[in-house]
Amino acid sequence: MNTEADFESRNVEDRSDWKLNPKVFQKICKRFGHPSIDLFASRTSHQLETYVSYKADPDAVAVDALQQDWDVWENPYVFPPFILIGPTIQKLARHQTDMILVTPVWPTSPWYPALLEMSSSIPIMLPSNRTLLSNAQGEAHPLLPGLKLAAWKLSSNNCKSKTFRMGLLNSLPNVEEKALETITTMPGYNFLAGVVQGTPIPFDAL
Repeated sequence: MNTEADFESRNVEDRSDWKLNPKVFQKICKRFGHPSIDLFASRTSHQLETYVSYKADPDAVAVDALQQDWDVWENPYVFPPFILIGPTIQKLARHQTDMILVTPVWPTSPWYPALLEMSSSIPIMLPSNRTLLSNAQGEAHPLLPGLKLAAWKLSSNNCKSKTFRMGLLNSLPNVEEKALETITTMPGYNFLAGVVQGTPIPFDAL
């Protein structure tokens, strides 16, 4: 009888709700481990049965990921709206957990250095094609194929990120030369994610 509430419960159209190609998601999980929860999702975009929705959803375990305690979940998958990437990284820094985070490759963004600092594995550059992101209507993201996305394995544990960078120093040839090259090479291009304390962090291909 309540037509307004009924419409809201049935209306799932949201043109700002983008979902990563499930095949790409599965490949990311093979690299970074299977996540226990999808923290920024909806009934049309969730990759896992256990997910947190951004609005009321009877199938979601909670609403509003930024208001939840992330310590209770292991290796969550996080693909937030681009405007919430900064708050997401700030929240991770306050919790003792690891996560899989998908972001655009925007080296000039204020949150980008934190991605490099908190990385605990080589980030993955995702294939930039029109099948990478779609909404509930099956429409491709309007910024594709130009939009570059990457998947990051992040940790709030400084020991893990430092151990990762030490491993890079021991495995990458001519690290000092590569670090100098980045002065004239924009991070995010030529498969270079950036440099942290003199250590170049490369991208890997999916």
